[in-house]
Amino acid sequence: MISDPGDRKNAELNEAEFLLCQYADQLTKAPAKDTTKLIQEIRKSGLTDRAILDATQVIAYFNFVNRMVLGLGVEFTDEEMKGYKY
Repeated sequence: MISDPGDRKNAELNEAEFLLCQYADQLTKAPAKDTTKLIQEIRKSGLTDRAILDATQVIAYFNFVNRMVLGLGVEFTDEEMKGYKY
């Protein structure tokens, strides 16, 4: 298992999961940054190009939806937010 000194320090992630988290962070925080090296590392961890594409689509979708919700000022009830940490 790989440990991360950041938010994932207590998570038990394998190498591929850890790298996907880094990839999600990068696509969310700096989408224009070159991902070539990180994608090569993800491939080396055992994920196929199809799995990387699927992950990219899920990450992009969640970023899109979050921006729509935040941009429109959508509000949620306490019950709807139950289980989420923002």
